Amino acid sequence: MADTNDAAAGIRIKGILKNQNTILLFLILFIVLIVSLTAPRFFSVSNMINLFQTISLTGIMAIGMSLVIITGNIDLSVAYLFSFTACLSAFLLKNGILNDITVLPFGLLLGMACGIFNGILVCKVRSESFIITLGTMCIFQGLGLFTAQGNIITIGSMFSWFGIIRIGRIPIQTIIFIVIALVTTLLMRYTKFGRRVYAVGGNSEAAFLAGININRYKFMVYTINGFLCGISAMLVLSRLASANYNMSLGYEMETITACVVGGIALSGGRGNVLGCFLGILLMGLIANSLNMLMVPIFYHKIITGVVLLVAVTIRSRK
Repeated sequence: MADTNDAAAGIRIKGILKNQNTILLFLILFIVLIVSLTAPRFFSVSNMINLFQTISLTGIMAIGMSLVIITGNIDLSVAYLFSFTACLSAFLLKNGILNDITVLPFGLLLGMACGIFNGILVCKVRSESFIITLGTMCIFQGLGLFTAQGNIITIGSMFSWFGIIRIGRIPIQTIIFIVIALVTTLLMRYTKFGRRVYAVGGNSEAAFLAGININRYKFMVYTINGFLCGISAMLVLSRLASANYNMSLGYEMETITACVVGGIALSGGRGNVLGCFLGILLMGLIANSLNMLMVPIFYHKIITGVVLLVAVTIRSRK
């Protein structure tokens, strides 16, 4: 009996060590330990607040992207959806059509509307979501460029109240990011919605035969994704007091990278929001550590690419 218990315990330990979230957590703790020894200011409260503030904006978008990827789809339009939302909101605010209160719900609804547009196309057009969202990316880029006329739209202090909210020393974007991550984790783990999203991504034919409306759940995750992009856009607009069509260049790659590093399979049906959270935390931690150690900026992308390749290698071996 003792041998059986020991064997079972050994299997459980091996399972924990093979879990990608556990590997990410150990890697994060290892980086924190090493950098703290070489740069004592790294583990200061102010730097930790700055770290989470930096990752929160792309982190919110990465959570939305994780839901899309779990269904076996992708959204390449998120960066320019973000920019278009910020540009149009800033334009309407600057011209007096919106005020500093109504601009926030408008931006959130505009982001959601763009997500709905993506969702309808993905569900109705019989083509890969990669191609469809590549097309909508160009549409949103053009709309943002048209709205801003190639310039930077400045709004002064008209919408500054949203971005400066703090609870204690913690900025509002960090609080929103953590709350969204917790709510989405619970939603995906303990609700019918979450189980069906995994079913759609894991085996869409089996999900269809089980009576699941596949298009409904694809539509829903794209809508949520657009809404979360709208939240990030409003936070950035409030903080920077300006918007331009190119303000979120590269965000789509950052969000997809965070999902892949976090163990979410691009084929769909595998991974979780906790892994996405740890993935975006790891990417932000690496960037912050390199800055603290004064590593030249051109090494940052190289190291990020290496981390992505290692994550993909681990996933493929598993």
